Amino acid sequence: MGHGKKREIRRAFGAMKYRVKKLRRVAVGKLFLDGLPLGNYRELHRKEIDLLLSR
Repeated sequence: MGHGKKREIRRAFGAMKYRVKKLRRVAVGKLFLDGLPLGNYRELHRKEIDLLLSR
């Protein structure tokens, strides 16, 4: 599943002496979140649901 991805990213960059201040999700699977304001949501279209469920 994708548990702890933020922590993994912070540790990986920390090993290279970088500090991560913010992380923002830009996609969920093949569904990109561009144009959706931070903290907002919207209903998905049928094609988007199928996209998320496909492997």
